Amino acid sequence: MGDAIVTYRCPSCEKVLEGAAIKMIRAGSTEMRSCATCGSALVAERSRVVRPIAASLARATLYPFRPMTFAISAGVLAFSFGASFLPFGALIAGGIRFGWLFSVLRTASSGADDPEIDASDVSSSIFSWMGPFVRYVIASVVAFGPALAALFALGKDGVLVAGALALVGSIYLPAALIIAAHQPGWLAALNPLPAIKLIARIPGPYAIACVLLFVLSLASGATMAAARALDVPVVSGLLEAVVGFLPLVAAARMLGVLVWECREEID
Repeated sequence: MGDAIVTYRCPSCEKVLEGAAIKMIRAGSTEMRSCATCGSALVAERSRVVRPIAASLARATLYPFRPMTFAISAGVLAFSFGASFLPFGALIAGGIRFGWLFSVLRTASSGADDPEIDASDVSSSIFSWMGPFVRYVIASVVAFGPALAALFALGKDGVLVAGALALVGSIYLPAALIIAAHQPGWLAALNPLPAIKLIARIPGPYAIACVLLFVLSLASGATMAAARALDVPVVSGLLEAVVGFLPLVAAARMLGVLVWECREEID
């Protein structure tokens, strides 16, 4: 269940109105919404149901265990493992994995469930497969570069400053990944302004998403540690790869759901 939100438009002023800009006129038992500026009757333009954002985001943690999602994720892991033996294999493998993660994010941002790989992430040139990973790396550098620079410049005296900047970078990174997944071009993530604007438009839901992502990362770390502790040749390595990748799929889904649920505020 959720709250229904209706957007009203004034045909005279040609503006979308909300809050104090809407005036309620009552005549007996009848109510009419009118423009507070010109008095014209308002037109209901569109409506949507807003679900509790925390519940919607939390449900994203189950997404990797859908049969189709799990099968594709396993295939991506296997394919990227094979690609890692090629020249520039680590970059190509990273590109394959982040190409899948970005497609999950973009699909969830459109309100759909079954991802479709973006043709720009898979082309005839094998080097183009590096694109998603390069975009991720650039977003990470923009997020944590100031912290590393402060630590390098100030040394031990800059630990607190670097820690504060790293915390800011951690908050910034999810928005940067949303932008990196949607904007074309490898260097789009170099510009921090779109990510900052996104955070400013949905500060509350974004804060909830950051908290859930933090909890997800803790759970992922604990699960990976348990898989590593098994110390069974081959099995431990495969299990660690799977339990390390599925939380990333859940995180990508969560960011996409955030965009979809807050699409009116972001647009």
